[in-house]
Amino acid sequence: MAMIGKTAVVLALLSGLSLACSTSAAVERRSGPPLVGTIEASDANRLYLTMGENERYWVDRSDITDIDHPGKMGTTVGSTLIVSGGVLLALSPFLSNDCVSDCFMSKSGLALFVGVPTLVAGISVLLTNLAHYRRSVAAAKPPSTVASPPSR
Repeated sequence: MAMIGKTAVVLALLSGLSLACSTSAAVERRSGPPLVGTIEASDANRLYLTMGENERYWVDRSDITDIDHPGKMGTTVGSTLIVSGGVLLALSPFLSNDCVSDCFMSKSGLALFVGVPTLVAGISVLLTNLAHYRRSVAAAKPPSTVASPPSR
């Protein structure tokens, strides 16, 4: 029963990584310092940001040099956790399972004990950050202009 409690604590701590990641984009500008906020929408000429205490700003597209969208680093961290957890789980059958009283103290048990929560937390971190990234990129994307069909 104590092992379930330890696993829950490890999962909670690792899953907390997904909440610690920022949802703000950094918009680099030619005419001033970067603006850091949530990209709410955009049109053909401007990007609309919410910053601070619901302060709304807009930036001309011609003034933007780069946009650092949120979630890129978290996606990398989540992917790394997934790979690490997967490797530990894949290796666990090949590690020694010398258990006398506590099988979680064997190398195989330890690989399982660390691998499962790492994999689960990695999936959570990846999906959360991927959602932030995609939402930000979609909000920053200018609307596509639909060409009218040729007249006859």
